[in-house]
Amino acid sequence: METKTALVTGSTSGIGLGVATSLAQKGYHVIMCGSRSKEDALEAITQVKSSALHSVHYVQADLKTEAGMVSLCKEADSICPGGVDILVNNAGMQHVTPVEDCSLAKWNEIVAINLTAPFYLISHFVPRMKQKDEAKKRLFCDSQPTGKPVQVSQIADLVLFLCSPGADSMTGTSLVMDGGTIAK
Repeated sequence: METKTALVTGSTSGIGLGVATSLAQKGYHVIMCGSRSKEDALEAITQVKSSALHSVHYVQADLKTEAGMVSLCKEADSICPGGVDILVNNAGMQHVTPVEDCSLAKWNEIVAINLTAPFYLISHFVPRMKQKDEAKKRLFCDSQPTGKPVQVSQIADLVLFLCSPGADSMTGTSLVMDGGTIAK
């Protein structure tokens, strides 16, 4: 089976670093992305590479700017000419302040990284994902039913996850596993 490639933005710390590390440990090629220079991100890159089963790349890109978004897309396409299989839009920022104290410049930064960058990256990468048969089946925004009955083993795998520490923060959430039947 072909090894999948995942692009994880904001992967030099926190949740993004955890996701990149986990994907690398599970056998995915990983493209890490952050606004830090490669030298400043070296500790995070080393952490992901230390347990990786396949390649790990790092792309420095300031996703608050159009130039940064374009640069990331070009570099990711160069690293993975067939297109990435997984896009984890993790980069983000928050600024906790009363609205009257938030400058327009700060607001624009927040919107750029939290909304514009994910939109841009999705619009760039998803069309190629849709061309891949496997990605079509797994694309979260695709609401087409699979036409396949849900297997008991799939439900069991979900239950095992829900019983694991990885699901400790999932509360009051309904999960539907019906092959997309309800969504149609």
